[in-house]
Formats: sequence, structure tokens, C-alpha cells
Amino acid sequence: MSKTTLRQVLRYRFDNFIAKGGGSIFISLVIVFLVAIAVIGGIRAFLFQMHPEGVPDAGLKGVGKSVWATFVQFTDPGNMYYDSMSSTEFQVIAVI
Repeated sequence: MSKTTLRQVLRYRFDNFIAKGGGSIFISLVIVFLVAIAVIGGIRAFLFQMHPEGVPDAGLKGVGKSVWATFVQFTDPGNMYYDSMSSTEFQVIAVI
């Protein structure tokens, strides 16, 4: 008998979760969205700490405000004016 790996167990559980219908797919997408916001917000906060001179004085300093700016840019790309005076690195992260 072969031993079941952790990857196989996780894949089986994920398949069963997704097979429950549209609600589970929606929940999965919300989780992916929130993780993406947290990761990109964290990257922005890290870059703000490393290069504070590249941050415009628009009140975007700090982790919480960085995550908020990332959320606003995810939901409304027209709000990219937050980074209009930022350095190239911050603009690239915002676009990604």
C-alpha cells in the first residue's frame, strides 16, 4: 500500500470543497483576492520603509495605509493618482 502524501490530501480536500458549487468558488476567489491585497500591501510597505524618499507626502506611509491604497487600486484603477509622484518602483508595484 502506498502512503498518502500531504499534497494528495490537500488536493482531495480542495477538490471536494470546489465541487460543492458556486458558493465555494466565490469564497475561494475572495480568499485569493484578500491574500493578494495583503501580499502587495506588504511589498509596498516594505518598499516604503526601504526608500522613504520615493513616497509622496500623500499620507500613504505605514502598513495600514499602504494596504488601503492597494485595495483602492485593486477595486478602482482610476485611483492611481496616489502614486503619480512616486518613484518608478512604487508605480511598478501598483500596476502589478
